[in-house]
Order: sequence, then structure tokens, then C-alpha cells
Amino acid sequence: MPILERRAIEFDAEAVLRAVLFPGPGLQAFGLPVQRPIGVRFHPANESIELLFDNAETVEATQLRAEALGALLVSHCMNVGIPIPRSAVKAVRIDAAAVVLNFTSRLGEALPINRSARAGIRKPRAMSWRTPRGTG
Repeated sequence: MPILERRAIEFDAEAVLRAVLFPGPGLQAFGLPVQRPIGVRFHPANESIELLFDNAETVEATQLRAEALGALLVSHCMNVGIPIPRSAVKAVRIDAAAVVLNFTSRLGEALPINRSARAGIRKPRAMSWRTPRGTG
């Protein structure tokens, strides 16, 4: 049976906006507009978010799929010093008000219990209380 470590990092709307605005590869690496987004909408059913941009007369929405968003958020975590396990299985979940990065690392295997030979395990000895001589 494997020994697993599970970890989750949750980004609410404000944290998603800060991550996409952080200096580094950012939005341009994903083919998104250079300007600053003014908001974000979460779409769990579509496994995507929409970044909202102000274009003078209208607000334009640009979709970002979970896979690309996950890559952007992992990159952001690494840039700001949040440790990301390199060998972990990574997954992205989009909730109604947040994006969650999930990491699962396999740490090893649990040793099987051998019930017939319990090496290294001894039955504890019962100790009895003794009254010192001359006091009782």
C-alpha cells in the first residue's frame, strides 16, 4: 500500500489576479492581452475561468482553460518561493469562487504486517510496586 502526501493550494479571485499580473511569463506566454485584467469569473462546469478586460466602452472576457491556468499558477508559486513538489502528480480544480492546485506525492510503500513473526516487538513486562523495607 502506498504512502501518499496530498497538498492543496487555493487561489480566490484576488489571488488569481495577482498571480496573472506577477512579473514573469504571465499572460503573454498564454496568448492573452497585455493589459491588466479587472476581474475573473469561475466556470467549474467548463473547467475554465474568464479574465475580464476593460476595453473603453465594453468589458471583454477571455477564457483560460484549467490546464493553462494550472501551468501559470505553478509558475507563479515557483517565482514567489512556494515549494512545489517536482515529482508530484498535479491537478487543477476550478470551484465556484476559487482555483485549487492539488498535488499528490508518493513517498514510499507501507510495510506489510507479518502477524506470525512480530520481529522487534516485545510484550511489555508487568511491574509490581514494592514497598521499601522498613517503611511499611
